[in-house]
Amino acid sequence: MVYLPIWLGEASEKIALPEARIILSDFGEAFSPAQETRYDSHTPLLIRPPEARFEPNKPLTFSSDIWTLACTIWDIIAQRPLFEGFLTNEDDMTCQQIDAFGKNGKHVEKDSPSGESRHINH
Repeated sequence: MVYLPIWLGEASEKIALPEARIILSDFGEAFSPAQETRYDSHTPLLIRPPEARFEPNKPLTFSSDIWTLACTIWDIIAQRPLFEGFLTNEDDMTCQQIDAFGKNGKHVEKDSPSGESRHINH
């Protein structure tokens, strides 16, 4: 089972380095793609990789773990999740992913005459 981060009453800036404790997690979905084939992801929608939805007939790879790890690192560094939605659904998550990364995961909009980058407003 995966548990999302919770507020523990102190901002990270107020915790001294000697008081800090690191907890490692495998997101409850650890497996070796070379030894086992999986086609579905049970991670929370907020950090679930897009390929779990759009490529259901393709086995998950290490890229899926990298996506989940990257979302988690963003959450830690930015002190807020990259994607919002406590009670979200797959369509809402897809809209947020497109807003953040553009279609096909590109930061630059092909339709933009100047090729401007998209910005994440957090």
